[in-house]
Amino acid sequence: MKKRKVKQIFQKLIMAVVVFSIICSGNLGAMRQKLGARASTVTTTGPLPAAGKVVILNDLAKPGGWLIVYHEQIYISDGYAVKIFSLKDFSLKKTIGRKGEGPGEFKHSPFFYIHHDGLWISSGDKISLFSHSGKLIKEIKEKSRGSNIMPIGQGECFIGFKTKLTHRVFFLTYVVFDSELKAIKEFHRAKWILQRDKNKLLEQFFYDVVDDKIVFAHYSTDFAIDILDKEGNKIHSIRRDDVKIPFTKEDRQAVLDSWRQQLGSGANFEYRKKRTEFPEYYPAICTCRTSGKKIYIITYLRKKDKTECLVYDMKGKFLKRLFIPLIKEGPIDLPTLSIYDGQLFQIIDNLEKETWDLHIHRIE
Repeated sequence: MKKRKVKQIFQKLIMAVVVFSIICSGNLGAMRQKLGARASTVTTTGPLPAAGKVVILNDLAKPGGWLIVYHEQIYISDGYAVKIFSLKDFSLKKTIGRKGEGPGEFKHSPFFYIHHDGLWISSGDKISLFSHSGKLIKEIKEKSRGSNIMPIGQGECFIGFKTKLTHRVFFLTYVVFDSELKAIKEFHRAKWILQRDKNKLLEQFFYDVVDDKIVFAHYSTDFAIDILDKEGNKIHSIRRDDVKIPFTKEDRQAVLDSWRQQLGSGANFEYRKKRTEFPEYYPAICTCRTSGKKIYIITYLRKKDKTECLVYDMKGKFLKRLFIPLIKEGPIDLPTLSIYDGQLFQIIDNLEKETWDLHIHRIE
């Protein structure tokens, strides 16, 4: 009986983390139900003051949290599919996947990774490999209950994360899987953002694969990026001692005002307020991206209207400090973003015009 009750609680928390992560992430616009994709024309505005431009992607309906720019193409998760746009004229070139449980179909919003051998898409209980032209090559059923799985090499092994309940505490475990998606090694464990009594506000994580090496960060108050080999063994780490940025009363009130605007002042707002653990300090890392064998580490430090971004190479050498025009849709909300060829790409939900806008800025 106790096992059944624990299982029910576990299932409810899994559902809750999906809702909570959408609400508290930078993908607030992904919640809003757009009335279908608009016409497939593309409108481009003139240069922005920060030497950027805005492109209206009319073929997007409900973009999710994944955006990658690769070899003159823009890949965006949109509903139950991945849409591919041209980087030259921003026209829609191809749509891969749709809602369903058959070959090439997805039960959940897809998480994807681009490799020279094709497009790997992780969704629910399987991972699928498509050619760059969109042809389904193979699918592997996932039995370890892993999430956000991406390949290392040509699929001889994978990485991802799992949730685990230990002594009434929920953890995220970061795992290396074999070629059949069987978990073979746990290389990191951290408390989950959702617990029985309280939810953390800003705790997140990041991982990517670059040249068959794992770039990993679980955000905490410490500045730490680990570089691991494909078996999950640490090669070296990036560490930095910075002054902590206080999470002020004004910051807390800004978050509460944002939630009140989303939820109203009723029971849902009060429940989230009561359940949320507000931090004393911001984490040292806000988010990360990789591009061109560089690691871009975005912090919470702001300078006027721009955000600090620290750039390292894969050996951990510090390269430069940038301040980038990161567009926040709320006090703690980040946009869906990617960095490619020295440019910052961000998808923003334009509520006034009811369009999905791609903002592009040169940062290097």
